[in-house]
Amino acid sequence: EMFLYEIGVDENYRQKGIAKELIDSLKRTCLDKGIKIIFVETSLDNPAARQLYKSTSGEEEVTAWFTYNLDDEITAGKNTSR
Repeated sequence: EMFLYEIGVDENYRQKGIAKELIDSLKRTCLDKGIKIIFVETSLDNPAARQLYKSTSGEEEVTAWFTYNLDDEITAGKNTSR
């Protein structure tokens, strides 16, 4: 499995197919290494990213994403399990 954390193209070079080529290159590299699935997360309110992933044959799924903000726990004086 591969998790694509983030992809970005300088704003001066956007809308030129660079992001699509980066994703296609990553897909080829993964296939060469026997990796058969790539995960990528984006916000529902990011239509440009969602369109990019759809246009490169990504399948949109509904999933829960959990975040642990440990700074909040430390500030609140909560003791985390050890």
